[in-house]
Amino acid sequence: MTGNTRGILLMLLFTIVLPFNDAITKILITDYEAGQLLAIRFAFLVVLLGLPGVFLPAPVILRPVGRGLLMVRGLLIATASLFYVSSLAYLPLATTTAISMLFPLIVTALSPFVLGERVGVIRYSMVGVGFIGAMLVVQPSLQGVGRGEMLALGAPRCFSVYVLMTRRMSGQSTQLGQLFWTSIGAFVLLGVLGWQVWRDPDAFGWGMIVLTGLFALVIYMLQIASLSVGEASVIVPFNYAALGTSAVVGYMIWGELPNGLALAGIGLIALSGVIIAVRS
Repeated sequence: MTGNTRGILLMLLFTIVLPFNDAITKILITDYEAGQLLAIRFAFLVVLLGLPGVFLPAPVILRPVGRGLLMVRGLLIATASLFYVSSLAYLPLATTTAISMLFPLIVTALSPFVLGERVGVIRYSMVGVGFIGAMLVVQPSLQGVGRGEMLALGAPRCFSVYVLMTRRMSGQSTQLGQLFWTSIGAFVLLGVLGWQVWRDPDAFGWGMIVLTGLFALVIYMLQIASLSVGEASVIVPFNYAALGTSAVVGYMIWGELPNGLALAGIGLIALSGVIIAVRS
């Protein structure tokens, strides 16, 4: 297989694993606070990635480039994760996933000002199409936007800054080294929050929490691997398959199915994101 073919298959596997991890988290969020769940998850990542000789050689761990900025990125991903996981308590899985997929649109809109990239008419038009799609998913009323939608909208905003920082730091460190120090930065914030809302899990809770940690490691590794073996412009559009797999998982477990307007909005978000990825 070519590198692009391997990358596409890895990305598709990522889109299958991701909604199951989110589904377990959605089950856990009814009994445990988001800060606690995420603190354990990132602690799990730090421990696994921080074992020298297993995933990362010691020099990558001890002497990374831009360690401080990597930890700042960790604070951003921790905040985005808090918004995302908290919204799962209020919204269908497919809706939360669709709103989180707005980050490429935000990155595209900001990249000329932050990265000095040239963005043409087509990509800017797709930002507008994606915004219309987001409104169809969120469906604001005269009373405003609901709590779940507000939380979900916070995730792509924080993650967009994270992505912009990642692009600025491209090539300065290995991807796994970046993930390790980013996880440390995330754990610094989430550890404090998790301690304040800590509730001792029972045996089932611990099992599910550990499972989400394993899933998270697999998800990050698949995402990194897929973009390491092929061209990003070819592989990234397949990330939007997660919109479909999340809808299927949500329907299988909870019988959740977005209404017609929301499905149309999800379609517009996916279309605009794919076109932006290809044009990039």
